[in-house]
Amino acid sequence: MAKAKARTTKRKRPAAGKKVKGGHAQDVAPDRVEGEEASGLAVPIADGKGGQRGRTPPGQRRYVARYEAVSAAEAQRRMMARTRGDMPTIEGGLDDNELPDEVAEELRMTEKDASGNFDPLGGSPEPGDEALVEEEKALAQQPAMGMVEHPVARGPVETKTETAVYTVPSPMEEYMAQRCRVTLELVDGSMSLSAVDVKQSRYGVTILLPLLDEGVTFIPKPGSEITVSESDRSWNCYFPGTHFEVPELKLLGLVFVKKDEDNNG
Repeated sequence: MAKAKARTTKRKRPAAGKKVKGGHAQDVAPDRVEGEEASGLAVPIADGKGGQRGRTPPGQRRYVARYEAVSAAEAQRRMMARTRGDMPTIEGGLDDNELPDEVAEELRMTEKDASGNFDPLGGSPEPGDEALVEEEKALAQQPAMGMVEHPVARGPVETKTETAVYTVPSPMEEYMAQRCRVTLELVDGSMSLSAVDVKQSRYGVTILLPLLDEGVTFIPKPGSEITVSESDRSWNCYFPGTHFEVPELKLLGLVFVKKDEDNNG
């Protein structure tokens, strides 16, 4: 019986210089470590809390640099000089070895205590921990983010609203507000007056003038011959001296007698 030919599978290797996920063979089979893992390019094994072997957690690293404040133009000049090699590079940087003694000691103690277990939240209290319970109670009492608490009014709330009131003028008010122009032509001149209305009858013409508290009112001399004109109407009259006042309506009336009773304007 012929033996079955063993099948071999060629494993595809990642491109050179590319970091790959791995690191497990170094623990279980160190003699089989090869390629990127042997060159130190493999990503170290991480535990459940994010720590990686041989690497200081990002939250525990120290970023130190020695610098001085300069203007933008000076910073540009120095950058070009360092590019040409005319100036040394900036001292310091990530995890600088030349740190102050107290900073270097703190960094060494942090790396010593890390031991591959890094908790980005600063500790893992056990369920039921008293400090954790108090912290959860404090968070529960705080208002939700983006919400603002406002006092709630208790009982009935009175609101005042202004209502615009529009009044319609009465017929009397509309009549008293109207104006027309009346001209009185005398022998030696003429005068133009602003009148409320002009009323005529068979024998006479009555002019209703607004009675002003501080105004000037013209009253012709009794017996004067006057031509009264309003718009396209005209009457030849004489003034007998008759006039009247209605203080309640703020009116002054001038009464003229027509020379010709058939002249109806």
